[in-house]
Amino acid sequence: MKILAKIDNVKNNIWNIDNNIIILKDNTLINLDTKRELNYKNDVIRCFYSNNYIYFIKKNELVLLNVDFTIVNTINQSNATGLSIFDENNYVIWFENEDGDEYYSFYKENNAEGTADSFFGKFLDISYSYRFKKRKERSSFVLSNLLNTNTYFEYKCEPHEEIAGDIIKYKGILTFYTREIEKELYDSKYWINVLDIKTRQIIYKILVEHYGANFNYKKGQFVSIQATNQNNKIVKSYEILNINNGVIQRDNFKFNEEMFSVGTAVQYIDNNKLYFVDNVYSYEEQKKKSPKIGCFNVETKQIDFFEELKEAEGFSINQIISKNDLIYVKTDNNEVFTLKI
Repeated sequence: MKILAKIDNVKNNIWNIDNNIIILKDNTLINLDTKRELNYKNDVIRCFYSNNYIYFIKKNELVLLNVDFTIVNTINQSNATGLSIFDENNYVIWFENEDGDEYYSFYKENNAEGTADSFFGKFLDISYSYRFKKRKERSSFVLSNLLNTNTYFEYKCEPHEEIAGDIIKYKGILTFYTREIEKELYDSKYWINVLDIKTRQIIYKILVEHYGANFNYKKGQFVSIQATNQNNKIVKSYEILNINNGVIQRDNFKFNEEMFSVGTAVQYIDNNKLYFVDNVYSYEEQKKKSPKIGCFNVETKQIDFFEELKEAEGFSINQIISKNDLIYVKTDNNEVFTLKI
């Protein structure tokens, strides 16, 4: 790997917006692909993004921008706290009332459709949202429209199970993890469930060894690797689950180099390559060593490369993104590196 650039003092995560890599440094938006920059004024209360758009919250208006930092919509609205954007003319505006409770208004083609209270769940797209009854009660969920005026169905987990993580909508299905409730997090069994929205039936329920795998939307696959040399055992395993047919590939991969702690928390799927991080810690020296960056080839089931990032010695990498033979990583020291593979 070759370091092409290093930018410090990047407090937010790297944003992958509409397949553009964007960072926010102080009051400046930087598109690392096009090198375009935008320094915004002090009247911006909040700068963030939703789906394929960036937005500014100002005192009396909301501004939507595309990845070229061109304004695509300006909304006259005060007291907003956030936006959920489906496209430039269809969005949800979030507010807080005097008691600090959240609520939102849904706009379709820039026209108000209605207002609803906040909920425990997420919007899946402009047509669907999933909702839990309580924050910590995840044994069932309701699939409904955005304003919760039309409930499509309620799904209930099997006894002694609950939903873990987010629910993903892929084509005409929902896919999500479930886990055993009674056991501790790391002792639980985990399953990936594939639910047909139209029939409301589970198509597949598959026991998996890895939790939190990256989902490849292009192929409909959960892909992950895990590796460690801790607790007197060596683990180097991969898991690939195709939710289109329920086929799971699971095995050990052959690799001679030592791996300290590779988990699903810092991985990124790009085409048929899974990029991962090994944040190495020396218990003897009581300090972090140089983190390592690697690539698992989904087709060959082999490691394409595994290299140290010596310039990040003493820190951990907490985010990795890949695009067009470039890797972008962010450390817990708020440094962003652009690396050439």
